Order: sequence, then structure tokens, then C-alpha cells
Amino acid sequence: MLFLEDIPEFFTPKQLVAFADWLGEIGVLHGLKGMLIGKLCDDKSFAEHEAALFEIVKAKYGLTDFPVMANLNFGHTSPMCILPYGALAEIDYEKKSFSILESGVDD
Repeated sequence: MLFLEDIPEFFTPKQLVAFADWLGEIGVLHGLKGMLIGKLCDDKSFAEHEAALFEIVKAKYGLTDFPVMANLNFGHTSPMCILPYGALAEIDYEKKSFSILESGVDD
């Protein structure tokens, strides 16, 4: 699963769409289980590009069952949720939910 967030000085919504397209071109998208996109600092601008992102992933690369969830509270947001690397997680696209299924730390 790939999760992305933005840093406005370096990563615009338009660049996010181009990055997703590049990931498809080099075959990375086909090896992923889904994509999570954190709430972007420029929500208005992202709304203009969200349809293009879904079009690239689903139509251009044929990943019709590939779950993409956007506008999530992780990364540089408030409230902030930290996503643990390596923890088992799932996307339930029908319920529009993302769940972390195990602890992100060892006891």
C-alpha cells in the first residue's frame, strides 16, 4: 500500500497526478494493494485534480478494483494520525474506511 502526503513547497496536486501516472508507466501501481493520500494543504486545488488521479489509476492503467482514498488525516494535518510502516492494514472501499489491523510497535 502506498501512502502519500504533500509538502506545498515541493509537491502540488498537479504533480501528485503526474507522479501517479509515472508510477503506472513504470509498473509500480500494478504491484500495490491500494493508495492513500493524506489531506493536502491546498484542498481546493486537489479537488480540481482528484478526478484526473482516479482516471489515471482506474482507466489508463486498468486498475478498476484498485482502492484509492484521498483527503485522509495523516501526515502534516490536524488532527494528525501517524501511519506505522510495516503494520498490517486494509482498505474497505465499499465502506470508505481504512483500518490498521495490528500494532505499529513491538511490546
